[in-house]
Amino acid sequence: MRQKQLKYYGTEALGKQKAAILNKIANIETRTKHNDENIEKLLQKDKHKHIRKIVKLADQNQKMKIKLSRYTDALSQIESNQYVKQSILSRFKKWFSDIPYRKQKYIWGIIFTTPWLIGMALFFLPSFFKSIWWSFNSVTPSSDGLVVQFVGLKNYIELFQSYVIDGNTVFSVQLYLFIQNLIIDLPIILIFSILIATFLNKPFKGHKIIKAIFFIPVIYNFTLISDTLTKGFGQYIDASTGADQMFVAQLSQFFLEIGIGNSLMNIVLQAVDRIFTIVNLSGIQILIFIAAIQSIPNQL
Repeated sequence: MRQKQLKYYGTEALGKQKAAILNKIANIETRTKHNDENIEKLLQKDKHKHIRKIVKLADQNQKMKIKLSRYTDALSQIESNQYVKQSILSRFKKWFSDIPYRKQKYIWGIIFTTPWLIGMALFFLPSFFKSIWWSFNSVTPSSDGLVVQFVGLKNYIELFQSYVIDGNTVFSVQLYLFIQNLIIDLPIILIFSILIATFLNKPFKGHKIIKAIFFIPVIYNFTLISDTLTKGFGQYIDASTGADQMFVAQLSQFFLEIGIGNSLMNIVLQAVDRIFTIVNLSGIQILIFIAAIQSIPNQL
């Protein structure tokens, strides 16, 4: 492997670097001495009252001692003519390492969220607000372009009262059914995901394959899965689950006899009927819960 060739400063450049480093060392020593004097003054007063200032000054002194140690090492390298030239990237790494860890996290957070914020501001928000504006208007195409007329809440009133999808489906009815299924599916998906994540968190033979199986519906075509389950393979399942359906009917009768209400029983039966949908919608939640469980320290 080819070694990187080191570049050293010349005599004149070393003199300038030495003068700059000596100046920095003098400034650090002056600031450290000033902070020590302030700490002594605060300690002579009520130290419980000024504890935050004392801690802040002590932290500053600790950081300046680290910088002083680095400058001292650099000064010894200069005196031995071994001071290496640093690239811009090396200087940036050194500057970034001097920043407190808490500020480093803020900087990395800004760096990683900046592309999302730019995309949000350039692509999503303009289209979003424009869509809201169009929803309060009646748009009619004409030879001269689009004729826009402000109608207020008329579109929303028509949407929730009489709007029909595909000629035979009322929007308000579909919205009600969607909310009803959401109320039933959401807690069941969360409970199912937590149980499966707890089970998959413990290593055993084939646990990675099982994780992949649960995640397949997320990356696979959900429509194709539904067609598979409702056509040839679904007919085989229906033919093989007649005994299960009889068992569900007997279980329902048992629940009614012991006094469980119809509302609770209907929720359970609807969840059983939608088991394939629940499993398909639980893939991402399972991975999120697995990551959350694995982030818990073993000591806890």
